[in-house]
Amino acid sequence: MTPSYDSIASVNSNKESWNLMVRVVRLWYVKNLGSNKLPFSMEMVMVDKNGDRIHATVRRSLIYKFENDMKEGEIYNFTNFGVATNIGEYRTTKHQYKLNFQYATKVKKGADKLVSPHLYVIANPSDIFAGDYDTDYLVAIELDYDGKAYGSKHNLCIEVDLQSDVYYCLGVEEEGDSPSPAICMLQDTSKISIEDDFLNITPMTTIEALKDMKMETSLVFCGVVKVILDEDDWFYTACICHKKGYPDEKMYFCEKCNKHVVTVFPRYRLKLRIIDSTDSSTFVVFDRDGAELFKKSCSDMIDSMGPKSNGPPKELIDMVDKTFLFKVDTNVKEETRYEKSYRVKKMTDDVDVIAKFKAKYSVGECGSYE
Repeated sequence: MTPSYDSIASVNSNKESWNLMVRVVRLWYVKNLGSNKLPFSMEMVMVDKNGDRIHATVRRSLIYKFENDMKEGEIYNFTNFGVATNIGEYRTTKHQYKLNFQYATKVKKGADKLVSPHLYVIANPSDIFAGDYDTDYLVAIELDYDGKAYGSKHNLCIEVDLQSDVYYCLGVEEEGDSPSPAICMLQDTSKISIEDDFLNITPMTTIEALKDMKMETSLVFCGVVKVILDEDDWFYTACICHKKGYPDEKMYFCEKCNKHVVTVFPRYRLKLRIIDSTDSSTFVVFDRDGAELFKKSCSDMIDSMGPKSNGPPKELIDMVDKTFLFKVDTNVKEETRYEKSYRVKKMTDDVDVIAKFKAKYSVGECGSYE
């Protein structure tokens, strides 16, 4: 039976499992300006049999794992990778999303016939230099020229003589390192305001940096809720010890208490797929933080829905495509071949706090750090 592969055009952040068969059109390394030892990242442009393209990134800490498995121009089957929003300057594709390699990403060599070897999409130079070209995107051009390169540490310009008396400057800008978390001092959290916690006390991070953390700590990031996972399973039935009770013989069995119980309570357990400009991942919001977010207990939420209500509450559905600040724990201890999930310790949709956070850390659209 011929295996089924997802198309690049269908890639989005709404699910975790993608299976691509693509040709690596371009593969290069981004220099780390702060160190000569390791590149900042390994970058790729991929194309599938339909001719659609998408950008992919292997972060610094994973280059060793993949650099010997891939070559430019070859065909590969990729599975188990992250999906992030494709925004910013000098994008290599016009796809809405880009791919981020993870530790669990799988790479298998594919047959050459599966994707066309005709790799290049050549742009017309007259279209590019007409003055109205979208300079956020990089293109391939073929030119006969005499030129020279010059510039500074952050900018490179190439003078190109297009067989005329007119010269054009093609700008290439190298960006610095991603925001990195720091160590914070422990404080009495009961006396800390939301604004102080998110702006002054807890270090800022991105989802990509969160996945790369090797120490236990708490961090804050700005992200957008894209999907409610298991939306019909947004709460669980708990024993008085707060652990889940399993229906059994018209009662509930609590594994922690090791006994059957009659008295149980509904408690929030929200599974959210959250995205920023660097990556996406799954985050879990438990009862206390859910009650604080919705300003009502899980029991009150169920009562407000009425006996004939189907599906999740409106308050939960309204979270989709909304921006929040999230305070989360790193997940260092969990070892898994699949993508990790993270517990949300605190979250807020306070517009004033979010605006101050974005101003402080230069956060743009969908949590992009400019």
